Amino acid sequence: MTSRQRIARSPIVMLLVVPVLLRCGSSDSNPPAGMGGSDASGAGGSTSGVGGNGGTSGAGSGGSGASSTGGSPADANDTGGSPRDASVSTGGNGGSGGAAGASGGAGGGRDGAGGTADGSGGSAPADGAAGAEAGVDSSAGRGGAGGNAGSAGAGGKAGSSGAAGSAGSAGKPGDAGVPPSCAGWASVDAEGVNGTTGGQGGPVIEITTADQLASYRRVAGPYVLRIMNDLSGEFELGSDKTVEGATSNITIHGSLSFSGTLTLTLSNLIVRNLKIDALTSTEDAMDIRFAHHVCVEHCEFIDGPDGNLDVVSEANYVTIAYNKFSYTPAWHPLPGETALNHRFSNLVGSSDTTMADRGKLKVTYHHNWWADRVVERMPRVRFGEVHVFNNYYSASGNSYAIAAGTEAKLVIENNYFENINDPHIFYDNETTAQIVATGNEYINVTGLRHAGQGTAFVPPYAYTLQSGPSVKATVMANVGPQ
Repeated sequence: MTSRQRIARSPIVMLLVVPVLLRCGSSDSNPPAGMGGSDASGAGGSTSGVGGNGGTSGAGSGGSGASSTGGSPADANDTGGSPRDASVSTGGNGGSGGAAGASGGAGGGRDGAGGTADGSGGSAPADGAAGAEAGVDSSAGRGGAGGNAGSAGAGGKAGSSGAAGSAGSAGKPGDAGVPPSCAGWASVDAEGVNGTTGGQGGPVIEITTADQLASYRRVAGPYVLRIMNDLSGEFELGSDKTVEGATSNITIHGSLSFSGTLTLTLSNLIVRNLKIDALTSTEDAMDIRFAHHVCVEHCEFIDGPDGNLDVVSEANYVTIAYNKFSYTPAWHPLPGETALNHRFSNLVGSSDTTMADRGKLKVTYHHNWWADRVVERMPRVRFGEVHVFNNYYSASGNSYAIAAGTEAKLVIENNYFENINDPHIFYDNETTAQIVATGNEYINVTGLRHAGQGTAFVPPYAYTLQSGPSVKATVMANVGPQ
């Protein structure tokens, strides 16, 4: 795997050992409580409570700190922090009871690993110290939920002539942050939004009817809308929402879109773990317009009558990852459509004359699969800065795959093109477009592989490139609802 910047998919385990010092005699001053981890990689930090000062006489033992664990991840694709219990140290010979244990620190890295918190009770002259193992870094799969608060540490045992130490404070929850699958443009802090977190932090609502889902179109505040069964309809939703299938076989028959207006821009939206079957729809299977910071991951889109997933009308900071796009023999064009093969999957920018799209339409496509019967637009781009990496193309019989149109800037890296025509082109020989294409795998392909006319752009976010030959197997095993 070739790494430019990091969205590591494999767990990284960090072990933090806090030495235990045991000695007799009067105690020195206590070490300060540790701080919780907060780095962007997602490893949960660990903290150990501070032992209390022992008395000057008596023969009691110091109290031991009770350990608490960080939160578990939200789903199986993300390994959150799961620290082991901290080891417990007992105090030496002492007299009066120790002071109260210090508060446990807050764990939790940005990518979803819960932290540990350990509040130690008072101890006798020997300082009580506890070691804790850091939470496992989660960079592959979906982001885990924030760690739960650690429980309070136990109070120290009383010395022979002193009172018991009071309990330590509970640790704080971890922060799940941006799901790793949403790496790309959706992870960039911009336009007043720090990455894309959707409904994180809000209540989880189990959705069982179409009317119930539709009622959240303009409800303010974060919500996780968990769809429990198949639904039919044309749905639109607003800002700060996560829409997800409860299992891997939940289908929306119709469409699901995030469509703001010139006066109401939407932001911070995630949709995942759904199949969108648009055969009965009169719309795109999904449409993103006048919205920014949108992530669409682990979904399947089929039979969009106009398109499967279009990003248009000043939309910005969008990541589309681990999705499958295809058409079935049942597909039919919209009424009045003259092209009987309008199986055009993904459009970025709807017109050569929409100058308001300049500086917007920043979209990342990674680990997607364009499969059966897709004819073109995988994607077709106008104006945007679009990054296409580690995708798999097998839509045999197609017209073209990727097309750069008016003022488009494309970076096309380490994709796997197999049995298709024209992997990447300047649409109608567009002279204002730029393509950088590197590391791609071309297997039994025909036609054009346009590149050049400029240096496009340098993606400003962290990501990891798989080598071209390894992409096919990874994509096929991981796309779609999980």
